[in-house]
Amino acid sequence: MNDPPAALAAAYLRASYRVESLEGPFTLRIGEYCAALQRWHEQLGVDCSAFISAANPFSVPTDDKQNAAAHERLLKRLAAAGLSAVPGMGLDPNGQWVPERSMLVAGIPVAEALRLAASFNQHAIVFANADAVPRLCWTEAPSAG
Repeated sequence: MNDPPAALAAAYLRASYRVESLEGPFTLRIGEYCAALQRWHEQLGVDCSAFISAANPFSVPTDDKQNAAAHERLLKRLAAAGLSAVPGMGLDPNGQWVPERSMLVAGIPVAEALRLAASFNQHAIVFANADAVPRLCWTEAPSAG
């Protein structure tokens, strides 16, 4: 997605990305260093991670049953690829978007994470390198047409 609509981009940028790790929950915010994420990377011996959801394809609100099924498919894909992940939730501080079940995936390269997200018709992921600063990365999601 080369030029996301301004409202969509703003929603992703203001969201918080809650992670439920075994060491305790932490929250990712775009552009803000996260010490808990850096510790999580170090504990797992990885230098990057991606926060990925399968919910609400094309940023269109979808019913709970379809979102749950998509999340289960995401979990199966992660397991088949041998990737470690912990659950998370994308949260809109303004309450305009329903919380989205997500996964924080350890050690996944950005290109692979973007392909995975695009396969679930997602517009973006949150990606962090070893610096533990989450960044918004837009996919080239297939068009709805």
